[in-house]
Amino acid sequence: MTILLTSHYMEDIRHLCKRTVVISSGKKIYDGPLDMLLDRFQEYRVIHVTFERETEPQLDAVEWVEKSPYKAVFRIRRNLVTPTLQEMLTVVYRIHDSIYFGTYFVRFLL
Repeated sequence: MTILLTSHYMEDIRHLCKRTVVISSGKKIYDGPLDMLLDRFQEYRVIHVTFERETEPQLDAVEWVEKSPYKAVFRIRRNLVTPTLQEMLTVVYRIHDSIYFGTYFVRFLL
Protein backbone atom coordinates (compact mmCIF):
# COMPACT_ATOMS: atom_id res chain seq x y z
CA MET A 1 0.00 0.00 0.00
CA THR A 2 1.23 3.50 -0.80
CA ILE A 3 0.08 6.61 1.04
CA LEU A 4 0.92 10.06 -0.29
CA LEU A 5 1.66 12.56 2.49
CA THR A 6 2.39 16.15 1.57
CA SER A 7 4.09 18.28 4.20
CA HIS A 8 6.68 20.99 4.67
CA TYR A 9 7.20 19.92 8.28
CA MET A 10 10.26 17.67 8.28
CA GLU A 11 9.55 16.17 11.73
CA ASP A 12 6.29 14.68 10.40
CA ILE A 13 8.16 13.18 7.48
CA ARG A 14 11.01 11.94 9.69
CA HIS A 15 8.61 10.01 11.97
CA LEU A 16 6.11 8.75 9.38
CA CYS A 17 8.01 8.03 6.18
CA LYS A 18 10.78 5.66 5.14
CA ARG A 19 11.05 7.23 1.70
CA THR A 20 10.92 10.88 0.65
CA VAL A 21 10.08 12.20 -2.81
CA VAL A 22 10.49 15.88 -3.70
CA ILE A 23 8.57 17.21 -6.70
CA SER A 24 9.27 20.63 -8.16
CA SER A 25 7.32 22.06 -11.11
CA GLY A 26 5.84 18.63 -11.76
CA LYS A 27 9.23 16.87 -11.94
CA LYS A 28 10.68 14.47 -9.39
CA ILE A 29 13.95 16.02 -8.19
CA TYR A 30 14.67 13.68 -5.25
CA ASP A 31 13.68 10.14 -4.26
CA GLY A 32 15.32 8.53 -1.23
CA PRO A 33 15.80 8.69 2.56
CA LEU A 34 15.04 11.97 4.36
CA ASP A 35 18.46 12.06 6.06
CA MET A 36 20.24 12.13 2.70
CA LEU A 37 17.94 14.92 1.51
CA LEU A 38 18.63 17.00 4.61
CA ASP A 39 22.37 16.42 4.34
CA ARG A 40 22.27 17.77 0.79
CA PHE A 41 20.07 20.82 1.34
CA GLN A 42 19.53 21.76 4.99
CA GLU A 43 22.34 23.98 6.21
CA TYR A 44 20.96 24.83 9.68
CA ARG A 45 19.19 23.03 12.56
CA VAL A 46 16.95 24.64 15.19
CA ILE A 47 17.56 23.21 18.67
CA HIS A 48 15.04 23.58 21.53
CA VAL A 49 16.35 23.03 25.06
CA THR A 50 14.25 23.27 28.25
CA PHE A 51 16.02 23.40 31.61
CA GLU A 52 14.63 22.09 34.87
CA ARG A 53 16.23 24.97 36.80
CA GLU A 54 17.34 28.49 35.93
CA THR A 55 20.24 28.43 33.50
CA GLU A 56 22.14 31.02 31.51
CA PRO A 57 23.58 29.15 28.50
CA GLN A 58 26.59 30.83 26.89
CA LEU A 59 27.25 29.58 23.35
CA ASP A 60 29.19 31.53 20.76
CA ALA A 61 28.45 29.60 17.56
CA VAL A 62 24.66 29.96 17.65
CA GLU A 63 22.00 32.40 16.50
CA TRP A 64 19.58 32.81 19.41
CA VAL A 65 15.89 32.53 18.56
CA GLU A 66 14.70 32.56 22.18
CA LYS A 67 16.64 32.70 25.42
CA SER A 68 15.16 32.67 28.93
CA PRO A 69 16.22 31.19 32.31
CA TYR A 70 14.35 27.91 31.61
CA LYS A 71 14.43 27.65 27.83
CA ALA A 72 16.85 28.12 24.96
CA VAL A 73 16.03 27.95 21.25
CA PHE A 74 18.86 28.50 18.80
CA ARG A 75 19.72 28.09 15.14
CA ILE A 76 23.06 26.53 14.28
CA ARG A 77 24.93 25.17 11.26
CA ARG A 78 24.48 21.40 10.91
CA ASN A 79 28.21 20.71 11.14
CA LEU A 80 28.38 22.48 14.55
CA VAL A 81 25.43 20.71 16.23
CA THR A 82 27.39 17.88 17.86
CA PRO A 83 30.29 19.92 19.29
CA THR A 84 27.94 22.68 20.48
CA LEU A 85 25.59 20.25 22.26
CA GLN A 86 28.60 18.49 23.79
CA GLU A 87 29.79 21.85 25.11
CA MET A 88 26.31 22.69 26.42
CA LEU A 89 25.93 19.30 28.14
CA THR A 90 29.35 19.65 29.79
CA VAL A 91 28.36 23.00 31.29
CA VAL A 92 24.82 21.94 32.23
CA TYR A 93 26.05 18.66 33.71
CA ARG A 94 28.09 20.58 36.26
CA ILE A 95 25.06 22.63 37.32
CA HIS A 96 21.92 20.52 36.91
CA ASP A 97 20.75 16.94 37.09
CA SER A 98 18.41 16.89 34.08
CA ILE A 99 17.79 18.52 30.71
CA TYR A 100 15.15 18.20 27.96
CA PHE A 101 16.03 18.16 24.25
CA GLY A 102 12.77 18.61 22.36
CA THR A 103 10.72 15.56 23.27
CA TYR A 104 13.74 13.70 24.67
CA PHE A 105 14.49 13.78 28.38
CA VAL A 106 17.99 13.04 29.60
CA ARG A 107 18.75 12.58 33.31
CA PHE A 108 22.27 12.81 34.62
CA LEU A 109 23.24 11.10 37.84
CA LEU A 110 25.35 13.36 40.04
